[in-house]
Parts: sequence; C-alpha cells; structure tokens
Amino acid sequence: LLIKNQSVVTSGIYERTFEWQGKTYHHIFDSQTGFPVQSELASLTIVSQESLVGEIWTTRLFGTEATTIIREVEATPGLEGIVITTDGRTANTQGLRFRT
Repeated sequence: LLIKNQSVVTSGIYERTFEWQGKTYHHIFDSQTGFPVQSELASLTIVSQESLVGEIWTTRLFGTEATTIIREVEATPGLEGIVITTDGRTANTQGLRFRT
C-alpha cells in the first residue's frame, strides 16, 4: 500500500484469539451483547489523515457487511478502506485501486 503523510489502521480477528469449549473467541466485542462480534470480516483497514480517525472508523464499522463498509467509507471524504473477509474475499475503495 503506497501512502504518504497518512495513517493506516487495521482491526482484525485473525491474531488475538482463544479457544474455549471448542469455540474460538476474539477481542472485538459487540456493544449490544458484550460478546465477540459475529462478522464475515477478518480485517478492516482504514487509511486517513490521523490514526485516531482510523481507529474510530474501524471500531465503529467492524461487524458491518463488507459491501456496506465500502459504500460508507466511499461516501466519507478523507477516508479509504480495505476489507478482507474470513473466506478470503477482498474489497477496497476506489481511491486505493491505483495505490497498491
């Protein structure tokens, strides 16, 4: 990913996990249930001018459908995004198409 004077923030469920009674848990929790969020996402990356902005957006959007994430990030000035699903599909915003 080619960037200059920008921040790249990634949240994902592929590293910090543990298994209990045959079920794998991760560290990103659903604010409504208090349990790990159920999601098709393995990771969500936000490119922005400031790391705090990227952190807020990855936290807010994680657990949302990949197509909805891309659409919402596309509609927000100053943000770009990359989504990777648990089955290996990837999607990214138009602004990143020629920057990788």
